[in-house]
Amino acid sequence: VEYALNNSVSRITGEIPSRLLFGVKQRGRSVDNLGEHLRKEVGQECCDLDEVRACASDRILRRSQKYNKEYADSKRRATYDYSVGDLVSIRNFDNTSGASRKLIPVFKGTYKITEKLGNDRYVVTDVDGFQNTLRPYREVWQAANLRPWHQQ
Repeated sequence: VEYALNNSVSRITGEIPSRLLFGVKQRGRSVDNLGEHLRKEVGQECCDLDEVRACASDRILRRSQKYNKEYADSKRRATYDYSVGDLVSIRNFDNTSGASRKLIPVFKGTYKITEKLGNDRYVVTDVDGFQNTLRPYREVWQAANLRPWHQQ
């Protein structure tokens, strides 16, 4: 069992563990007489142990980076593409002291998209005729902080 573990090619490194550790392929009992004869005639190929280890390390790094990217991308959600004139709610970042954050709503208001900017950003203004403050509201918001407005 030990021989099989030390001489089977690892899926991640692409090498056998004994070659990574010691720089040689372990010899067990010969099953292939022709292969054994050729190895004797040609001789054991000489390899640079540092080069083999660096190659295995690069392979491990590339594989783990690929897995991490696929995993992170699977958890991400595509941004909603809003059009000019869409009604939206904006994330409530109200940090008034004395008010419990548990009780304030996560999103507030009904606002309107008036302009589409680059990088999933939008200019949001008050809905015509429903201004909440003395000054008209006009801010730039990222799509991640907006939700489509649905009337209850």
